[in-house]
Amino acid sequence: MLIGLCGRPDSGQDLITNYLACGSRAFHVITFDAPLRHMIQACAGIHETYFSLARLHDVIPALGKSPAQLLHTLREAWIRAPMDPDVLVRHFAQTLARHDGRNVVVPDVFTQAEAEFIQARAGRLIRVVSRHGLGAGPSIKRAWIDLELKADEASDRLYAQIDAIVGEDALAG
Repeated sequence: MLIGLCGRPDSGQDLITNYLACGSRAFHVITFDAPLRHMIQACAGIHETYFSLARLHDVIPALGKSPAQLLHTLREAWIRAPMDPDVLVRHFAQTLARHDGRNVVVPDVFTQAEAEFIQARAGRLIRVVSRHGLGAGPSIKRAWIDLELKADEASDRLYAQIDAIVGEDALAG
């Protein structure tokens, strides 16, 4: 099963990703922005542990920004440049191929090319919304989004909705 999450920064993609990656669900987390993470690590000299879900939003004192903020800024610059949007998709495709047959959650679907990739692989694209999500939203056409989840807090209702999505596909697949 392949689930892609999109939404404004801090909308709740990390909350849902953590939920899917833990316990019996045990989804593997793969990101489109892995090459950008490697660029930031190389340029800023920071260790990969700063990109873990637990530390992604912690400000790095020497930089004055969190890894999540750095990623978002670099990704927006990449899109505005304009760089080839398929570079990140091609890298992701290679990584996904190594996880063939496993449940995968993608917390950072941001471009139309990424959404199309998820859909072409029979994945589910979920838009995460929250009153906390600020900044630019993903540039994905509404028609490509399978459903929308409100993630204003870690609630039993949100987790039940996620379990229903995973259960539906488990039964159908």
